Amino acid sequence: MQFFEKLIGKDQSNLGYSLGVSLSSGDKSLIWKLYQGKNKETKETALVFVHQVSKEDANKSLRSLARNGLQRLKTLRHPNILKFYNAVESENCISFATEEAFPFYEYTQRYGPLSMDTLCWGIFCLARALEFIHSDCKLAHGRMSPACVFITPGGDWKLGAFEAAVGDLTLLRETMFLQEEKYCSPELLKQQWNVLSKAPIYSVDSWAFGCFIQEIFSGTFRSAEQLRKLDFIPKELVIDYQKLLSSNPSSRLTPGKLLENKCLQSNSFVNMNLFLENFELKESLEKDNFLQKIVDAVEQVPNNFLRFKLLPVLCTSMECGSGGTSVLNCISTIFSHIVDDNFKQELVRQHVVKWFASVKPENRVVRAELVNKIELFAPFIDKESVNKIVFPFICQNLKDLGSPALRDNSVKAIIHIIDVLDDKLLNSVLMGHLAKVQLDREPAIRANTTVCLGKIASHLSESTKKKVLIPAFTRSLKDPFPPARVSGLVAFMKTAENYQPAEMATRILPAVVPCLVDEDNETRTQAFECLEFFIEKIRRLHEQMLKGTVTSAINDINMRNNMDKARATSGSTKSSGWNFTSLAASLAIQLSESIVDTRSIQQPSNIDKCYQTNLKRNEQEMTQSVQASEGSFPPTLLKEKGVPEMRSHNDESENWDLLIDFSEPLPYHNESMENTGDSRKTENTIGSQSFSSSYTSTRTIPTSSIKPTTTTHSNTRLRPTGNSLDQIVSESSRSRRKQPKEKEDDDDWSALLGGPDIPSRRNAK
Repeated sequence: MQFFEKLIGKDQSNLGYSLGVSLSSGDKSLIWKLYQGKNKETKETALVFVHQVSKEDANKSLRSLARNGLQRLKTLRHPNILKFYNAVESENCISFATEEAFPFYEYTQRYGPLSMDTLCWGIFCLARALEFIHSDCKLAHGRMSPACVFITPGGDWKLGAFEAAVGDLTLLRETMFLQEEKYCSPELLKQQWNVLSKAPIYSVDSWAFGCFIQEIFSGTFRSAEQLRKLDFIPKELVIDYQKLLSSNPSSRLTPGKLLENKCLQSNSFVNMNLFLENFELKESLEKDNFLQKIVDAVEQVPNNFLRFKLLPVLCTSMECGSGGTSVLNCISTIFSHIVDDNFKQELVRQHVVKWFASVKPENRVVRAELVNKIELFAPFIDKESVNKIVFPFICQNLKDLGSPALRDNSVKAIIHIIDVLDDKLLNSVLMGHLAKVQLDREPAIRANTTVCLGKIASHLSESTKKKVLIPAFTRSLKDPFPPARVSGLVAFMKTAENYQPAEMATRILPAVVPCLVDEDNETRTQAFECLEFFIEKIRRLHEQMLKGTVTSAINDINMRNNMDKARATSGSTKSSGWNFTSLAASLAIQLSESIVDTRSIQQPSNIDKCYQTNLKRNEQEMTQSVQASEGSFPPTLLKEKGVPEMRSHNDESENWDLLIDFSEPLPYHNESMENTGDSRKTENTIGSQSFSSSYTSTRTIPTSSIKPTTTTHSNTRLRPTGNSLDQIVSESSRSRRKQPKEKEDDDDWSALLGGPDIPSRRNAK
């Protein structure tokens, strides 16, 4: 670019356009050098013409022609004439910029042979331009040829190169050297100026236009003898083509008459372009029919026409507010048909983002259609636009209670922008909206919300997953709409990697089990599949724990090994005859570690042996009292209720007081013991009478929960019977029940909503 500016001169910088690639015009006169240009401020592309005065042009004839061409272009305004932008003139250089276009030869080299529809539209465009020059401006172009034809990216054909334009055909004697001989009419080639003085102003251009038609249809044009060949000329166009090449200048057909030719009038592509020129003036029904034809035949329409002519018109219509769903649907169809990703990104940046920001809230139809097209546009929208424009647009739709379709489409659209959402918007704002939509009065929206949450779960933060996923999916299992329940079951399975084994066993499976007897067949089927899925996961965990591959299992084994070693040191060769349930196990584990330390070096005393003998003697009485208070239960059920299992005399433990020393006060208040009822009082009385012995002992027992104390006991040492142990277990169970219950599964999820949960299926009925 700097090289071109140095070559042209410093005054070139005043034009406001930077020069790019040079273009081949095919013009042998070499008056102008053509470059692709770009506006330095707006970055708009353009075509730049540069004429540099050479030393060989002593009489300045080429410079005067260049000035004439520039002056004509400034004053001629027509849709099919190059649009003038800006010009700069100095002593050594003349340059000007026009709309973006390619010389005819350059265009065919880039895009290959032109289709019949494109050629018909090109003839139509040039015929209109020549008709304007001849009829309205009373001028002759003077050098009609492919070198004067330019084609825009949108496929419109433009006429340029007005250096030889004159109002009198006799003046062509000074400029006829600019025209190639094969395009010159017979009288001009023979320089019959007296004939030209009487000929119509269009006669020279009509002949050159006929030669041009022969060239674009046949592909080549070498001499006037080729004009007799009609094989490549469309039949409907042959007669008018022959009239253009009449030997008598006065009887030649004016180029404007070609506009009435059936070949051009019946061409669908020509009609398409003509309709698009007055698109904003058409009725809405006419627009819808026209756009539907475009959608149906998008594969047959030239790609450049779609990208550079139709799309800009439709985008402008959307920004002005006159575009409806048919316009947006046509835009999306063309958008998906385009292969160039850079073009798509630029189109989205310049136009699509504006639609999300400017569409009015009351225009729900367009808003719903925009949401439907987010999947198509989202990959090309930058992150900032998504967070500042598109996401607020979706949130506004989620709150629109007047349009269920809009809310539903907005829920579905979330998954297409989730990748670029900021953490705060994702984990806070969006979760609040989804919590509300999950209570929507439309059942399909509730089901789709659960599906959406399952799809975006991997993008949520760890804390949000813990607060939202299980409560939200559990809530969906209570939904009266069967597909909502099915979606919740599927979502549980799709997001299984986010749950801990304890959550699967204590929160998910209890919520899934009621669905096994659901009234809906599909829900039951999915519930069984979900149940088997999580049970299999837990089973695999169990197998890993058996192999010692899980840390928690290893820690548990180590703890039990330490307890076994302590018992072995104290002289015990048998395990305890009692199987502690989960209600008493925690108490035993807490006390065992401290007791083992003090007992590990002691041997059983005679008093302890006496106690063990008494324990054997009164076992039968203890069993009867336990059954009287708890009822008759199988051993396995006794474990579940917190009652120790009674074993035979051979399995009794000789070291029971290593686990719990009942000579010390228990860490339970007496009032809690009294509240167990009359049956418990009776058991206490029996136990105290059965397990009484006379001896005196002084012991120091350090524990984790009771400070070490030294207490002197009397000779009567009371041991709790099975009944009093059952009191401990029952009291422990009661104390646990008095603790505050865990929060409901959906407390955190409902906190985002700030309202009641969805009605249960029973209430819904």
